[in-house]
This record gives sequence, structure tokens and C-alpha cells, in this order.
Amino acid sequence: MDEDINPESLHGPYGPSSSWNMISLVGSYPILSFLMMAINIYFVVHALRTGRPYYWIWIIFAMPFVGAVAYFLIEMRPRLKRVDWDGLRWQFASPSSRVATLNQLVEASPTIKNRTNLAKEYESQGLWGNAVSQYRECLTGVFSDDARLQIQLAVALLESNAVTDAYQLAQAIAPQRDPILEDDRKFALYRAQCAAGEYEPAIEGLTMLAAKTSSLGPRYYLALAKWTSGQAEGSRKEIDKIVHAYRNGNALFRRSEQPWYIKTRRLESQM
Repeated sequence: MDEDINPESLHGPYGPSSSWNMISLVGSYPILSFLMMAINIYFVVHALRTGRPYYWIWIIFAMPFVGAVAYFLIEMRPRLKRVDWDGLRWQFASPSSRVATLNQLVEASPTIKNRTNLAKEYESQGLWGNAVSQYRECLTGVFSDDARLQIQLAVALLESNAVTDAYQLAQAIAPQRDPILEDDRKFALYRAQCAAGEYEPAIEGLTMLAAKTSSLGPRYYLALAKWTSGQAEGSRKEIDKIVHAYRNGNALFRRSEQPWYIKTRRLESQM
């Protein structure tokens, strides 16, 4: 009677089953390699687009996957903890529905807060003329001389290309005791001077303001003023300072200053 035949006795310890497993592993290697490369590229692109320090690029490429995980945990995950779900739902609402909701609030209760919220929504959608109308409605009664509202109106007028009105208003706003409000007043005035073609006082004022404030806004307009006045080299130096400050700032700083960084990159692309 024949004995049972053990497959390993014919093929050894590396029989057909083991060979197939090795082939499957080798065959899947290109897929794993491609997946790893895709993950690295995603985080590198994210680091570049959001202005993270350049050393993250080297970390991600030098330590595939491990570097990407470190980048996610250090740079991205802390922000995920602070997700404002109500704000996120608001952002996903259509622009028309957001305006409609805020308009209803203004109609039901035309307070300064409701009107300024509607004006800011118009600003976020680039509807500066509508924002101007809301700020004008706010400047009545006891709020007719409110410096904060006047500054916001001046900025909205500048963005809507009503340069003359913006300049006249910015000049009429009295100096403020509050240092933050005073910096905002000066910023609006220097922006209006730049828009009106008065580059010398604008550059002088923006230089002093950029040196004392942490916001990148004054330095962006300083770069813009130098560029439009024909000082290309000086403008380039200001852009380099903005990029350096942004890339070396912490996550909170980059999040708040990202709009100015994006504007700076757009200005740089026009040079």
C-alpha cells in the first residue's frame, strides 16, 4: 500500500506555496512603493503650499512614511483638535445662503454687530460695494464717529476702488489712544496714500509700521508700494522678509497671516 506523499518531500521547504507567497510579495512591492511615494509627495506639497519650514521637505524624503507621520502629528494634528464644527458647517453653506441668513438677522435686529457681520461676509465674497453700504448704515447716531467702523469703511472703500473717498475718510479719522486701533488707523491711511500715488509718505509710514507690528500686512503693502513706485529691488527684499517670517513662524502665526503670504506670492509672480 502506497504511503501518503508529502508535497514538501517533492518540492522541499520552498514548495509551490512558499514560491507563490514570495511572488505575491514581490508583485505588491511596486504598489507599496507607489503608495509610499504618493504619501510623501502629498505632505511635501502641503508643506510648500502652507509655507512650512523647508526642513520638513528633507525630513519627509529622508525618512519615508516616518517623516510624513511626524509632519502630520506636529504640524497638522494640533490644528485638527481645534476644529470649529459650527464654523465648518457655515463655511460649507453656499455664499447666497450665508448672505440670506445674515440679511434676515439684520432685518429682524439691525444692530451694529449684525450689520458688521453681514459686511464681513460681503468682504469675504469680494462684494466690497455691499460691505461699504453696511458700514455706512452703521455710522449713524452715537456710532457716527466710531473710529473702528470708520477704519473698516475706509478699507472697504479702498477695496472697491473708491480711492478718493477712502483717502478723505482716512485723513479725517482722529488719532487714537488705543495703540492697536491707532496702528489700524495708520495702516488704512498709508494704504490710501499708496493707492492715491503718494508713495513717499506711504513708504515711510509703512516702514515704521512694519517694524513695530507682527502682522505681515504692512510689509506686504510696503512691498507693493515699492514695486508700483519703481523700486523693484527694495520690493524684492520686503518679499523675502515676509517669506522668511512666515516660514519660521509657529502654526498660529502662519494660520493668521496666511492671507498676506498668499498675496505676497501673487505679487512675486507678477515681477
